[in-house]
Amino acid sequence: MLTPGRRRARIVLTALLVLQILVHLTLPITVAQLPGYANAVIAVQASSFVLEITALLLLWVPASSRAAFADSSKQ
Repeated sequence: MLTPGRRRARIVLTALLVLQILVHLTLPITVAQLPGYANAVIAVQASSFVLEITALLLLWVPASSRAAFADSSKQ
């Protein structure tokens, strides 16, 4: 679970998001397998990609996010 004060939680979530972003590299294979659904597949993959990048930015950029995931032993 993602609980406050857990650096490892943010790292695990980051790893999962990066893995999911890498899976987007299979888009050409998916479109080749489902040519009739190319527009829908691309739309879903594009929106998913934007949400994943946004999640990564929100995990690492804002100071409030860094504070929420800061090591609780330093408080």
